[in-house]
Amino acid sequence: MSNITGFGRLGPGARGGGGQPQEEGGCGEMIAKIWGGVPMFNRFIFWTSLIVYIASFLYPVHLYLMNASTFVYLRFQIWRVITAPFANLGLLMLLFGLLSYLPRGCQVENAKGTSPFILYFFTMSLVSMLIMTGLDAIAFLGFGFMSVSNGLWTMILFDMTVDSLKDPDLERNLCCFPIMIKAKYYPYIFLILISLFMPMVALALISGYLTGVLYSYGYLDFLEPSTTCINKFNNKIMKHFSHYPSFVSGQGVFSENGGASGGIGIPFPAPGIPQRDEESSGSSPNAPASAFAGNGVVVGSSQPSSNQGARTNTYTVQQNIREVPAASPSAPNSETQKSKIVQEHNAKVSQAEEHKKEEEVHSSEATNSDNEDEAEDDMKEGSQESQNSKNSKNEDDVLIDLS
Repeated sequence: MSNITGFGRLGPGARGGGGQPQEEGGCGEMIAKIWGGVPMFNRFIFWTSLIVYIASFLYPVHLYLMNASTFVYLRFQIWRVITAPFANLGLLMLLFGLLSYLPRGCQVENAKGTSPFILYFFTMSLVSMLIMTGLDAIAFLGFGFMSVSNGLWTMILFDMTVDSLKDPDLERNLCCFPIMIKAKYYPYIFLILISLFMPMVALALISGYLTGVLYSYGYLDFLEPSTTCINKFNNKIMKHFSHYPSFVSGQGVFSENGGASGGIGIPFPAPGIPQRDEESSGSSPNAPASAFAGNGVVVGSSQPSSNQGARTNTYTVQQNIREVPAASPSAPNSETQKSKIVQEHNAKVSQAEEHKKEEEVHSSEATNSDNEDEAEDDMKEGSQESQNSKNSKNEDDVLIDLS
């Protein structure tokens, strides 16, 4: 089974069933390695959620951040639809929410880039909270029932729904229980289980499910930011953070799974991310995104990137659960590679021409040498004939004298 893209990658020897043992390391070193693979905005989600929870012991700040429709449309506390993902009702919901969402969040941020992921996260969260506000208003006015949001769980249901609609027959574990169910049933079972224990968050989970359905069938495509919008967001806001190593450069698009290329894997499953074999998944090379200046490392590699170490990413252009066919691995997938191939071709042509000129020079030298040899032979033959003629004349003179 392939590693799920998210927190950190297991070493090559970390295999079960008699595999080679993983290199020993302390717990602190392992935690540091995992944390080093978490991109920037997922770190922001982690720290903001944790700080809000700790601050709630001193003052109930979380009650002013979570979404409750009566406070939104009666007291106009509209900031709640934005801050809702960072306010949790308890420690267990905070811990399980972070462990469930961050692996998927790291996957998507590594695939899209930090800037597109920020826009993606807040757009989907805002749509979910607006749907929740409408449902909660109907429930409160009609039945006197009021619901509240609970941290990242709305986004977790959103991811589950998208996965279940993309590959409904894929079997997976029910959380940590040894029970296999198909992905298409997972959101409903999860929604029922959570609602039984915490009925106050039921509408928040339902809103996440409805947002996932709308997103999967393309009804939210009009919310996708343009390349110009992403560039402006990069150049005006994110340029102040691009020098951090955890910043993931690139321009991505809204896709249902964020593209699993690049990134780093986690050693444990998480809700909303079905596992599959790499061979059966049909993964293919993806075109690299244009880099945004920053510092860091190339995702999935220890080598620094070409633009002062900025961490680059790859992504798959996917919309409405329709996969775009990937280019052949042998074909050039960027202007840089095309230019490189052209340069290599020109170099080979130039080398062939130089080699041809050298052969012509050698051939000319050989011809000249042959001509010189022939001239020398002619001179020798002429000299020999002259000498023979002279000797013959002398002999004739001698005979005349004798006679």
